[in-house]
Amino acid sequence: MKILINGSPLLKYNLLPCLEAAGHHTIEHPDEHADLILGLNELEISAHQSFNSKIPMAIWFTDTHKFQSENAPDFLKENSFMFCFSEAQQLWFSKVGWQHSFYLPLAVNSTLFKPLQKTKDISFMGELRHMTADSPMVQLLHPLRLKANPSTPFGNELQSFFKVIHNFLEKSSQVLNPIKKEELYDDFCNSCPVTFHKYINLFDASQWQAALFENHNALLRASVCRLFENELEINGTYEDWSTLGDWPKHLKKRASYPQEWSRLCGSSNISLNLFRPDPMHGIPLKAFEIASCSLLFTNEHPMLKKVFTPDVDCISFQSLKEARSKYHWLKNNPEKILEISQASRSLMLKGHQYTHRWQTIEESLRDAGLID
Repeated sequence: MKILINGSPLLKYNLLPCLEAAGHHTIEHPDEHADLILGLNELEISAHQSFNSKIPMAIWFTDTHKFQSENAPDFLKENSFMFCFSEAQQLWFSKVGWQHSFYLPLAVNSTLFKPLQKTKDISFMGELRHMTADSPMVQLLHPLRLKANPSTPFGNELQSFFKVIHNFLEKSSQVLNPIKKEELYDDFCNSCPVTFHKYINLFDASQWQAALFENHNALLRASVCRLFENELEINGTYEDWSTLGDWPKHLKKRASYPQEWSRLCGSSNISLNLFRPDPMHGIPLKAFEIASCSLLFTNEHPMLKKVFTPDVDCISFQSLKEARSKYHWLKNNPEKILEISQASRSLMLKGHQYTHRWQTIEESLRDAGLID
């Protein structure tokens, strides 16, 4: 079968060898004839190609991306296979009429992500989008910031409004439970003094929801990372993490994938995973890769137990206090770090390789008559 591939280079890097080993021919140019379009977290382009050429489509998601899926043409809803990384996402597609939607968690290549000699206590690879230029909050408030001259009464009022936003987000980021964007926005409106609602009403609710949620997510990550400031080695972009101030073990650059990232992960006793605080989200790719070569240390999420068993093949925490307490317990019990790391690697090897995922996708396509 000829398969046209779109989307995530991370998934493509790991999945293409599985397809080729199964005897399929992969192409990346839309002008070539294909029997199937496979989107790796790329729905919009794949859907356009599928609808125009009347070729079936399969999408494997690594994010909560939905495109304009609710109003998609009948052809797509009848001839597409949506492999969702969370059950909530799978349920959503099913409810809006997509006839073939499945829950399919992400995976790991355990040949690349393997234990190495341990030289770091704890590490984290990730990004912050708090006050960078492309932050939704920065973009949203930019017109108001231009007018926030503190020497005028109007400017002083705007400064007070910005402080209300900051205080709300600082407080919300201390709670690690998932929250819907709409709920976060409602909480913000309810906590904001009525005198400032005139500024809230300058922008659409959807704009506020995105801005508040992304800043909430960034500050939540920062809150957790600050717990381990003297021990944690961070790998992220300098622009993202400079907002945290001095950080002696910050690498100040993005890790190349998979070489540097797998080395960072494999050489750490403990690797930190942080779920986005979104109930629709699934287990991120990073968690599987950590579990294959290190101890997975993660905040809790409704999806976590679909794959992992806390205290057996990972360590989870529900609060900042619990995270710090469990980290100290682990450092004082190195034999538990080794035991849990070995259990998680065994779990990954047995059922969470990319070959396992492609077999699941292939079986679904075979049941639909797309593969002999």
